[in-house]
Amino acid sequence: MGFKFELGQGVKDLVTGFSGIISQRTEYLTGCARYGVQPKELDKDGKIKDAVYLDENSIVPFGKSITIVKPKGTEDKGGPQKDAPSRISKIS
Repeated sequence: MGFKFELGQGVKDLVTGFSGIISQRTEYLTGCARYGVQPKELDKDGKIKDAVYLDENSIVPFGKSITIVKPKGTEDKGGPQKDAPSRISKIS
């Protein structure tokens, strides 16, 4: 199937008016695609709000998107953990 929207894209829910940035995508065996949308605003205590999960058919592009920059050397290697670099730090 594939996804209609990209990670980092700003979207708005047509039903509730909720808007934010896509931070996650999930595709189910039934063909349903859902997106985790992270709101831009903080809560009243200054903490990050939880993402809201919305169906692909209920959202439209809205506002600005963010650009995702991956560090060098993190390109797709063709499978889970294939040739993954070691994460062991040198201990003095």
